[in-house]
Amino acid sequence: MSNRMVEGTWQTAGGATAKRNEPSFEDPEDYVDDISNEELMPDLMARAPREADGIENVVIISNIPKTAKIGKLKEKLAKTWQEKAGLPVTSEYPTEMSKDEKTGEMVEMTKGYCFLEFEDEETALKAADELNEHKFDRKHTFSANLFTDFEKFERTADEWNEPTRKPYEDLGDLYQHMQDPDAFDQFVVTYDDGRMTQTFLNRRPEVTSVFERKGWSQRGIDFSPTGRYVATYHDQGIALWVYTPHLAGTQESKSKGVWSRSHRFKHDSVDNLQFSPNERYIVTGNGGRGDSPSTVIVHDVLSQTEKRKFTVPITNESGQMEWPHLKWSHDSRFFARQSQDTISIYEMPNCGLLDKKSIKCAGVRGFSWSPKDNCISYWVPEQGEAPARVTLIGIPRRNEIRVKNLYNVQSIEMAWQDQGKYLAVRVDRPIKGKKSQCTSSFEIFHVKEKEVPVDTVEVKEAVTRFMWEPKGNRLCALHGEANKISCSLFDVKQGKVTLMVTIPELRSIDCIFWSPAGRYCVLAQLYNLQQKQFASNSGSLMFLDTAVNSNNAADYRLQAAEHPYATDVEWDPTGRYVVTYVSAWIRNGDNEYQVWSFLGRRLRKETKMPKLVQFVWRPRMPSLLTDKDLKRLKYEMKNYTREFEINDRAFYSNQNKEEVDRRRSIVDTYQRWQNKRNEMINNPDALAKKKALRDGVDTDGEMADEQEEVIIEKMIKQEESVVDPATLK
Repeated sequence: MSNRMVEGTWQTAGGATAKRNEPSFEDPEDYVDDISNEELMPDLMARAPREADGIENVVIISNIPKTAKIGKLKEKLAKTWQEKAGLPVTSEYPTEMSKDEKTGEMVEMTKGYCFLEFEDEETALKAADELNEHKFDRKHTFSANLFTDFEKFERTADEWNEPTRKPYEDLGDLYQHMQDPDAFDQFVVTYDDGRMTQTFLNRRPEVTSVFERKGWSQRGIDFSPTGRYVATYHDQGIALWVYTPHLAGTQESKSKGVWSRSHRFKHDSVDNLQFSPNERYIVTGNGGRGDSPSTVIVHDVLSQTEKRKFTVPITNESGQMEWPHLKWSHDSRFFARQSQDTISIYEMPNCGLLDKKSIKCAGVRGFSWSPKDNCISYWVPEQGEAPARVTLIGIPRRNEIRVKNLYNVQSIEMAWQDQGKYLAVRVDRPIKGKKSQCTSSFEIFHVKEKEVPVDTVEVKEAVTRFMWEPKGNRLCALHGEANKISCSLFDVKQGKVTLMVTIPELRSIDCIFWSPAGRYCVLAQLYNLQQKQFASNSGSLMFLDTAVNSNNAADYRLQAAEHPYATDVEWDPTGRYVVTYVSAWIRNGDNEYQVWSFLGRRLRKETKMPKLVQFVWRPRMPSLLTDKDLKRLKYEMKNYTREFEINDRAFYSNQNKEEVDRRRSIVDTYQRWQNKRNEMINNPDALAKKKALRDGVDTDGEMADEQEEVIIEKMIKQEESVVDPATLK
C-alpha cells in the first residue's frame, strides 16, 4: 500500500487513509476584525515602509511669489539657493492657470511653493535651516520644511489634550556614592563576554561586591561625567540607572534595587553614547545597517524627549561613523558638528542652528572646543598656493581670535590644556626624498595672553602621541620610529616653553595615561595598538614622576612593570590607583585585570572573571573647593596628617583583630574535634577492645614509659661588640 497522501484524504495513524473534510481558515461572513495591525504586530509595523520613505532629502519652500514670469523667478531663486544652501539636484515649481489681474487673461502662474531635492537628508536639513524665515523681498518671507514633516503634522490632533503628568518618584540622593565615610571608590566589571556585570567597592584589603546582574547591558556600560547615571545598551535604545542602595532587596521589579532605572531613550540598534558636560542631554548613535544610514539623536534627559535627529554619511575608511559625532561646549550651551566645508553650531535648548547659518571653512579637517571658554579651534590643509592654517574663533560672535598660517604640512592634530590656557598643535611635515617619513613640531598657542602669541618647538622626529597634564602645564610627547620610541616632557609657562627631559629607549611604548590629579604618568605599550611584529612584546608599563627637577632621565622613572597583552589602562578618579586589563573584545585569552599603585607597585591581580571585556571606575563630582581653599589645605596638611595616620592604624588594627579572631575560631574548631576524637579513643570500652586485639598487652603504656626528653643546643650566631665602661655605671 502506498504511504502517499491521496488528494482530499488524510492518512490515519495506522497508515490507512480515510475521507475527511479539509479544515477551513476563512472568517465567518458576519465576522468584524476590530484589531488593527499596529496592535497585533507593533514591532513589525514600526519598521513598515511609509509613504514618506525615500524622500527625506526633499524640502518644501512656501510663500514664494505667485507670478507668470516663471523663468525670471527661477533665475532669482536659483541664486538664493546657491547662496544659502547650495544648488539642489532637482527643483519643481507647481503651476496653475489663473487670471492675470492686469489683462484679465488666463495665464500660467506659480502656486506660491516649490519642491527642492538635495543629494541627501543631511544637506536637506541644512537647507531647511538656512532657508526657513529667509526674507526674499518686502512681501515674501520663506517657510521651509522637510517633506517628511507633513507626516508629523498629519498626526497632530485637532484639539489639544493635556498630557498626563507622571507622578514624581523620589529616588533619594543621587550622589550617595560620594558620601562613603572612608571615600572608597566604586568600579564596574563586565565579564562572561558581556553577559555579567558586577559593581565593587574598592575597600582595603579586599574589594566588596555591592551589585551583580546577568544580562544588564548588551555591550558594557557608560558613566555620566559626575557618576550620577550609569547607561546600559539595549536593542531598543538606552536606559539610565541611578544608585539607590536604600532600595536593595526590593521585590517590586527588576528596575528597582541597588541600581534603579530612571530614564529610557528609544534608538534602535544603538551602539554609541555621549553625555553633555552638564548631564542635561545625551547623544545616541548607531552605525548603518545595510542600506540604512547612521543616525545621531540628541535627547533631553529631564523630559526624556528627542530634541533633534541627524543622518550621518560614512566618511572614514573603516566604514564606521566617527564618534563623538557632536562636540559640546564646556557649559553645554552649544554643540557643533563638522560636515563638508562647514562647521554647524547649534544652540541649546532649542537645538536651532546658531544665527541660522553655518561657519564656512573650505576643506576643514578637524575642530575642537576650548574646555573653559566658548571658543573653537579648527584647521584646514594646504589648497593650491594657499597655506594650511589653524584658526581660533569666539562663539557666538564668530570673531577670529587668532590665525596661524603653516607651510609644507602633511597633517595636523590639536589638543587643549584642560584649563584652556594653551592649545598644542602638532604639525607633521614630510622629509624630502622619504615620502613615508615625516618630522614633527609643536605650535603652542598662549590663548590667555594678549594677541595670543605662538611658540614653535621643533622635535626633529615623528611625534606618535602627545597629551597635556591634567591640572598642570606639562606636555608629554612620544616620538621616534617603531620600537625606538622616546618620551619628552615640556614645561609650558607664560611666554616660555622649556624642554624638561627626554627619556630614551622605551621600545614601542605607544600610549600616555596621566593621573587625573596630575604629576604622575603611565606610559604603556598596548596590544591592540601594536604592529604585528611587536604585538608579542606588548604590555610594557613605565611609571613616571614628572615633578622631579632633574636633567637625568633615570630620576623620572619610578617603576618599570609589565602586564602581558594589556589592552586598556584606567586611572581611578583620585589618581591613587591605576588598572590594566586584557579585554576579550580585543584578545580572546589571558582576560584579567591588575591593580597598581601610582608608584608602580602591583596590589592585586584578578583572574577569576572569564572573558572580561570592560573595567570602568565610577567618576567623582568636581571639587567644590576653590584654588584658594586648596592652597590653604595644602599649607595646613600637617594638621590633618596626624588624624589620617590614627585612622589608618585603627583600620589596620581592626583588620588584624578580625584576622586573629578568624584564626582563633579555626583553632577552636579543631581543638573541639580533636577532643571529641580523643574521648572516643580513650574511653574504657575502646581501650579494652584495643588491649584484647594486642593479646592483652598495653602497648600505649609501654611506649609512654620508654619516652625520654632530649635537649639539643646549636649555636646560630656569634657577635662581638665593644662596650663603653661609662655606660655600665
